[in-house]
Amino acid sequence: MVPFWGLSRVLGHSRETILGQEHNFCLILPKRLQEPIKYTHQTISDLGIRILMTPLQLRELVSEPLPPGELQQMPGTRRYQRWIRLLRSGRLGARRKILGEMAGVEATGAPLLTREKDLRATIDRNFRAEVSHVLNCSPQKAARFVNASCQ
Repeated sequence: MVPFWGLSRVLGHSRETILGQEHNFCLILPKRLQEPIKYTHQTISDLGIRILMTPLQLRELVSEPLPPGELQQMPGTRRYQRWIRLLRSGRLGARRKILGEMAGVEATGAPLLTREKDLRATIDRNFRAEVSHVLNCSPQKAARFVNASCQ
């Protein structure tokens, strides 16, 4: 699961020498792209790229209550940066937490910035895709599952 590209397939691994240094690479093909992307193992960690959750992990994740968000008074730029850091952490519950916090901000009447709305669309699409794949359910059921888990 690539944070910004969503579901992806690992095509292979390689070890290459660049400027006299050995590097391990992973070739990943996001479902939404036509071309694979080559990442170093360090970049994979830095970007929060992770394997998919198991059905058990997913069900346990959504059974835990979301902590109340306190981001309403935080400037939009700081919220956005916080959400990007959380997304790149690779934490299994990051997408759910971010979507819940975004809903909490909007529930208080505070508007989301345009880039926050774009981020929400990306996160929501990728979370639904992961749920659909992991639970082997339709996109509609995945959307209902995501919506219910983020309230």
